[in-house]
Amino acid sequence: MISLCGNEKLQITIANHFHTLDGQYHYFREQAETSYIPQERDRSNDPVEGAPEILNRNLSAGRSGSFNALAMIDAYFSRLEHFLVLALPFSNYDRQSDNLVDFVGMVWSDKLKRILNVSETSVQAYYEQLVSVKEKYRNTFAHGGFEKSGQSFYFHLPRFGAIPASMSGHRESVHFNLFPVENDSFNNICKLFDEFDNYLKNDALVSTWQFADSGLDLVLEEKKLSEMLAASEDVESFEQWIDREGYIAEMYANADY
Repeated sequence: MISLCGNEKLQITIANHFHTLDGQYHYFREQAETSYIPQERDRSNDPVEGAPEILNRNLSAGRSGSFNALAMIDAYFSRLEHFLVLALPFSNYDRQSDNLVDFVGMVWSDKLKRILNVSETSVQAYYEQLVSVKEKYRNTFAHGGFEKSGQSFYFHLPRFGAIPASMSGHRESVHFNLFPVENDSFNNICKLFDEFDNYLKNDALVSTWQFADSGLDLVLEEKKLSEMLAASEDVESFEQWIDREGYIAEMYANADY
């Protein structure tokens, strides 16, 4: 049982969409990686005649790569939020006091703070970098292309005209580049995402990653939840439990019982 609102208690199941969101994330990542591949020189090998064509191809590739990179970032944080919801029962979960509706409605950073201790050095480093990526890219383009603290504004200077500037942090503005996400930034973001995923998968939330990757729906019913949490105390035992539950779920799906 879990508290949904007030004192109401219900037995519910949360659909596991981890694979769908993970597929979306990797699709846009692969599209961006392909777009950023350097363009070959013109076949004529004429540096004068071939230059405009190469320039146009590179501009098109940069635009396509940047757009797909932004979609990748958005998909990653969507998958992360879903993963953190699946992680709740594995993280000092209190069936009487934890309110699922409140938790799902939290911003991603508050979800992360509920699941992980961000005061730990290793977690804090990831947290700060993720916040930076989200505020610089995802939040900016989810809110009409406007950054915080005036980075999106242009200030008029006598004899110079309108120039992009802000009181602080203007060097980090996405509007200072030809495209919002350039190749180097994309590679750094992918490195961060990979390192954080490996940290979750192999260190911080091993059982949650096992469960999310299984595709099983999360049954928040007291007996089933207790059984799952008991099995999750050992990696091999949990794999066996997941295999058994997956087999049972497949039988029900195929009406083979």
